[in-house]
Amino acid sequence: MTPPRLARTPFASFAAVMGLAGLAGAWGHAARLLAMPQEIATILLIVAATLWLALLVVQIARLIRHRAAVRTEVTSPFAGVFVSTFTVGSLALAAAAHPYLGSATAYLWWPATVLHLIVSVHVFGMWLARSDVDLTTLSPAWFIPVVGTMVSSFAGAWLAPTAIAVGLWALGFLLWFSMQAIVLRRIFVADRPLPPRLRPTLAILVAPPAVALIGWHALIAAPPSPAFTGAITVMMSLTPVVDAALVATGLFFAVLVLLPRTALYGAPFTLTWWATSFPFAALASAIVLATAGGAYWWLGSLALGGATGWILLLVVRSMVAVRRDIDAFL
Repeated sequence: MTPPRLARTPFASFAAVMGLAGLAGAWGHAARLLAMPQEIATILLIVAATLWLALLVVQIARLIRHRAAVRTEVTSPFAGVFVSTFTVGSLALAAAAHPYLGSATAYLWWPATVLHLIVSVHVFGMWLARSDVDLTTLSPAWFIPVVGTMVSSFAGAWLAPTAIAVGLWALGFLLWFSMQAIVLRRIFVADRPLPPRLRPTLAILVAPPAVALIGWHALIAAPPSPAFTGAITVMMSLTPVVDAALVATGLFFAVLVLLPRTALYGAPFTLTWWATSFPFAALASAIVLATAGGAYWWLGSLALGGATGWILLLVVRSMVAVRRDIDAFL
């Protein structure tokens, strides 16, 4: 017997919030640095916030009515990592809302940050404790908790003491470096390729360098705690090198993922395609931040247009897929 649709609505649906909030943040940066229309960022933020609220209600109802289904998802080494899309989506939403709401976003940022750390410890602990975790259960989705730790520094640079914001950014950055080789080994040399449904998660490879750059710029832009004034000054002097290195890394993985013969295009269109939205939105933000005010400012506009077009395509295809067969889409 097929479980009820509510029971099968996964936490991974918050990947759409991640993408829309990330795109709202990208347009916000472009409005500030490239004189783009601020209204676009505002509309995207409202849409992302509305979707976040709707999905939160759905997950609360799911927890009440189908607790066993939630427990199965949370404790699965395969699906459990996607639980962190809820916390990362909340953090991306807080970052996009911060220019509008200021310190009021702390009411979302602090609970989301604490919950994200709890979820990350749970996920990493599950990988350590279970004997059924191997290369075949690994995918680029493992980067989602790592990315979220760095995303928390976006608004955290303004809302938390500098030591906490820097610590969160550094934790995510070091975890990315430590996991990168494992994930690439899974993709390139594992005996079994990624299942078709998980192939869109290849785009998550783009996210860590882009998110690291956005967090770096947030840390150097926010007023530092007195003890960190010298360190932030050093970071500011290193910014051109950091920008070049991280943008180049993000672009390399973006080109690799989008190559015509990549496995991405053979994947059926399901909810997991939304895993591609946040990485490309974050890359657009990173390029805007890195190139604004320079000779290559137009690259930011180009990246922003590409990310916007990609996410609009996801919206249209999702609407078609839901009308055609929502159960297959989920």
